Amino acid sequence: MSSLRKAPSLCLVLLKFGVKRRREKTSQPQHRAVCLNLAPRASALGRFRYLKQAINPASPASAPTSVISEYVERYTEEPEDIAIPPSRFTGEKLRINSVTVKEVYACLKGLNSASGPDGMTAKSARTFSPGVWTTLFNRILEKEIIPSQWRHIRARGIDKENGKPDDDMGRWRPLFIANVGLRLLSAILARRMTQWTSYHRVISEYQVGFFPVNGTTLNIFKARDRLHRKEIAVSIDLTDAFGSVHHSLLSSVIDDLTEGSFRSFLHNISKPIINLGGSSKRIIRGCPQGSPLSPLLFNLCLDRAIRDADIRANILGYADDIISFGKNQEECQERTDRLILQLKNVSFEVNPSKCFSISADYMSVDGSPIPRGTALVSKYLGIGIEPGVPMSSACATQFQSALVDARRIPTPL
Repeated sequence: MSSLRKAPSLCLVLLKFGVKRRREKTSQPQHRAVCLNLAPRASALGRFRYLKQAINPASPASAPTSVISEYVERYTEEPEDIAIPPSRFTGEKLRINSVTVKEVYACLKGLNSASGPDGMTAKSARTFSPGVWTTLFNRILEKEIIPSQWRHIRARGIDKENGKPDDDMGRWRPLFIANVGLRLLSAILARRMTQWTSYHRVISEYQVGFFPVNGTTLNIFKARDRLHRKEIAVSIDLTDAFGSVHHSLLSSVIDDLTEGSFRSFLHNISKPIINLGGSSKRIIRGCPQGSPLSPLLFNLCLDRAIRDADIRANILGYADDIISFGKNQEECQERTDRLILQLKNVSFEVNPSKCFSISADYMSVDGSPIPRGTALVSKYLGIGIEPGVPMSSACATQFQSALVDARRIPTPL
């Protein structure tokens, strides 16, 4: 089958941007795969069901279009205006004018996910050489526009198998899928931006989500250490955190940290068009849906929202999983109240029903009382952190491995 039949939309894009493709054979393996990073962290069984449904075409159908449309409606409504917190960054802005063949090859090799609205799969994408993709991406960055086809995304719901009726959105886990070409370019730019933010320390140290470190293990040990020092903690749950990011805040973050072609690219993808049952709607809330850049942009927006240095020094965050600490109950409550106020000022919403306190009673979140977490409830990133609760075998194994590595460090003379 020719590449034209496999990916007709991409061929039209190549023609529009004046990119010629050399005919060559590909030795890339033809297989079906799925990106493990998309699987939820909830449980091993949940991940198994998610991967089984993503891999097996015979799995149950997606959520009804009417249910998805009702869910997406919140992202198409114009939010109220907010006061944008000032930026703390004073360094040189990030500028990306081109990508390299090496970067394209690395991301193309690991590209595994479903097809976007244009129908092109990761398998089809590999039939085009990295050189062709590199030329196309550099033309896009040079012209500071993206193909009109790449502005569209599609949505589906993954069945949670929790027994709820089909017309209840609580049964489905929403999944937004962009076109393969846009995801590939975004993945390359996300790697560059992650390296830049880490080098310039743009994001405060409390946030370890989606960075090239084992942030889960790091934050778990930090949390257990503070709790063993008799500190009080509150676990805070944000409602639809990624979808609650205000576009005024997102635009301000983009303008303050980037410039040139990269800034234009981020603005171009920030308001995608979603296709639902023959109709199209523009997304005007939240981080770019279906983009590898979304987690990093969320971290930047959340960090901008938390302005208080005292709060940043006394919380732990893995994306939207946040824990606030205090030396006593009064101090923890006061910091939690200030944190929630700053989050609400930029349109984030807190869900008190999923919040809980650790090592203290009679705590509240946003004026609503919250329960004290039990040994089964007091978990952070899936690991028990309540004092006296043993770590899971997986976490304990990582700790033992770290001790072995530490013993190998030469003793100073």
